[in-house]
Amino acid sequence: MYEGRCKAVLFDLDGTLVNTIGDITGAINAPLSDKGLLPLPEEKVMTLVGHGLKNALHRALSLYGKDVEGVAFDHAYAQLSSHYTEHPVDKSYPYDGIIDMLDSLKVPFGILSNKDDALVQTIVATLFPAVSFSFVHGLREGYAKKPDPRWST
Repeated sequence: MYEGRCKAVLFDLDGTLVNTIGDITGAINAPLSDKGLLPLPEEKVMTLVGHGLKNALHRALSLYGKDVEGVAFDHAYAQLSSHYTEHPVDKSYPYDGIIDMLDSLKVPFGILSNKDDALVQTIVATLFPAVSFSFVHGLREGYAKKPDPRWST
């Protein structure tokens, strides 16, 4: 359909190529559990994500009436990050047909995500070991977050 007009394709990772909600739910629930709060189901966590894990954690804590700021929030976020780093692909999986679709592309393709670069690299290497991405880039120090216009040039 786009052959000849498209020079390359960039995909987001979470919710586009990979269903990561199971592992994100585990990460969100780690600090909640530490605070003695009941874990949230995946369906609820799905409503909290989309603007970064820090925002999702703030939203999760607010569901319990917890207004956690400063050092207490930093500690909770460190727990979330630690859990996610240790368990990035326990439950995550590519959506049906994604690998075949990627294999069929006739132009270079890659991933651009606002998720931490180390997590992106781990998830992609684990779930797509035989796929030849031209570009895999997560959030890195000194680089703008999507949708910064510099990514479109």
